[in-house]
Amino acid sequence: WPQYNENDPEPYLDEEIVAMEKVSTEIPNLLVRLFRSVGCREMEIAHLNDTDINVRTKEIMIRQKSCFHCKDCISEGNVWKPKTKAGTRNIPVSDSILAELLALPKGKPPQGCDSTLLFPNGDGNVNGHLLRKVQRGVKGSGVAHVKLHRFRDTFITNKLRDGVDIRTIQRWAGHEDVNVTMGYAAWLDGQSKAARDAANREDTRYRKTGTQGN
Repeated sequence: WPQYNENDPEPYLDEEIVAMEKVSTEIPNLLVRLFRSVGCREMEIAHLNDTDINVRTKEIMIRQKSCFHCKDCISEGNVWKPKTKAGTRNIPVSDSILAELLALPKGKPPQGCDSTLLFPNGDGNVNGHLLRKVQRGVKGSGVAHVKLHRFRDTFITNKLRDGVDIRTIQRWAGHEDVNVTMGYAAWLDGQSKAARDAANREDTRYRKTGTQGN
């Protein structure tokens, strides 16, 4: 029997996304649009480099790579890995975001690497504070509780609304268990107008036409 995620998704409202994109500029603005367009985790974007962009298929590739900077990566033998095996995946990106990623300045590769990080810190190494960068960038938008995982929730629920096959969404999100993805679908169904209409129908289901309930 399916076991759904106990934590309800918390996607951003459409007006919140619009407000954040309106006040943010440059890299913070690109990060907002990238996070909500691909649904990646913070460290997946933080470790993204120029060789992870597949120009032919117009995708970004989340995959294992060398990292000599992060404490966790060093403890794993100077290797960064996706959170789970299913986290190794390709995710389509829009033409406009693809162009912006390709146009990012090419800095100095981190120690021991041949590739350049797309969103490095000031030293050219992995930026472990992308959340802080986004929060500062959207300051003044009026959006409370700016969290990167909310962009992930937004991505998944938007793809469900778009009618994308749930197995495809599972793969793009990097969920090991499809029941996690199904949990988003169940939550979204509960937020729909059809669900509200069905709930309100219980007020009148057993009333006779033209009579009032006690």
